[in-house]
Amino acid sequence: LWRMMDIMDPLGMRATVCLNSDIIREYPRIIEEGEKRNWAWIGHGINNAPANFLSGIDEDREREIIGAVLEDMEKALGRKTKGWLGPFLVETMNTPNILADFGVEYLCDFCADDQPFKFNTKTGNLISVPYTVELNDIPAFLNLGVSGADFGDMIIDQFDVLYAEGATNARCMPICLHTFFVGQPNKFKHLARAFREPDL
Repeated sequence: LWRMMDIMDPLGMRATVCLNSDIIREYPRIIEEGEKRNWAWIGHGINNAPANFLSGIDEDREREIIGAVLEDMEKALGRKTKGWLGPFLVETMNTPNILADFGVEYLCDFCADDQPFKFNTKTGNLISVPYTVELNDIPAFLNLGVSGADFGDMIIDQFDVLYAEGATNARCMPICLHTFFVGQPNKFKHLARAFREPDL
């Protein structure tokens, strides 16, 4: 995490952090440092243990989990969170409606291209904001077996195409990173290259 901060700070890059509520209690320094940088925080469940996934549970239990996570985040940050990404993109058919009921504005669980779209929820307005399983270090390294250099090239190539398309039609480009993967030195140098860090 600290390596990522070191390359993003000089470039003025602002992260969006998918935050497990357990992190608030266990690693408060992460919250402190992210707040210094005006990072955005979105709900990401209690933790990534399968017992806390939203799949296969009833609506009351799901509402209880989401409500508790959002409440913990509001207490720690002093404001409501605007977004949500379920751990491992797991959810139920009730999730969008529950999030809208709690005033969440966007959901990233639907990996649909590179443009937002609106959900048909019972209350409120909920937007799907793109998340990617392609430009994402876990599937890239574990499932596809790409190298650190390949992953850096993927980021650059994705940007080049979407930037060109964005001249006439706006695009979103999520880069989904997990510090325990891309934060490793052998991969990190290529992330820094993709972000155009001049010192590396």
